[in-house]
Amino acid sequence: MTPRQQFIQTLIAHIKYPFDRNAIRAEFENHLDELTETFTDLGMSLEDAELEAVHQMGNPEDIGKQLNAVHNPIIAWLYFGLKIVLVISVVYILIAIYPSLSRTVDIARAPKPSLTTALENENPTFIQPVEGAMTIANTNYTFLNFAYFDDNSLVITVRKETPPFTAFSTNIQYLDWTMTLNDKQLEMGERGNYTMPGIPEGGFAALDTHESLTLKVYSQTEFYFIVRNVMEAPESIKITVNRDDGVAISTVLERK
Repeated sequence: MTPRQQFIQTLIAHIKYPFDRNAIRAEFENHLDELTETFTDLGMSLEDAELEAVHQMGNPEDIGKQLNAVHNPIIAWLYFGLKIVLVISVVYILIAIYPSLSRTVDIARAPKPSLTTALENENPTFIQPVEGAMTIANTNYTFLNFAYFDDNSLVITVRKETPPFTAFSTNIQYLDWTMTLNDKQLEMGERGNYTMPGIPEGGFAALDTHESLTLKVYSQTEFYFIVRNVMEAPESIKITVNRDDGVAISTVLERK
């Protein structure tokens, strides 16, 4: 065994935490290579240069003990154990949520009917397309359909469009907006209003249960307004949005 091999073996023997040994071995092999190269450049033979490099490194037992104190095996094993516990916990959680996650993925991948089609399937008293649009900042809103239900609910579907790669867009449902039915403006308390990106299981009636909702139809580009307690289908609906710059923009939806 060469002096170099003896140095490395003695040093590594004092490192109690096995997962650090290879890294420490590689580090000191690299130091010895650099020192050996330095001494051969000074004219020493390779054998003498390696011997001098080992001598310059110092006592391997002292170095090994110092490194072992730094790479405390108790702390290292605790850390290793925590990593194992974390991995097991993540695997357990993934196994536990897999059925619902798989169902969510399947639902997301499945072709979805538009909210217009879904709205027709809710059996409204009547439904008709409407013409109306407005632009707020970088977002275009196109009003699609106007439906009325025998439980005195009024539903208006809207498509939201932004330019490609747009990081931020406006949300009309969070802006200061008003709705006027047959020239009578609804007060906030009268609206009984919801804005939703999908129709829940159980239909619109499920919105009033205040329970967690599962949406059977969901759209990333369409949403709807639903207004409760509308005693009769209005002839006209005016929606006005007050923009942040103080400008009010409106659109009027007419019943045919």
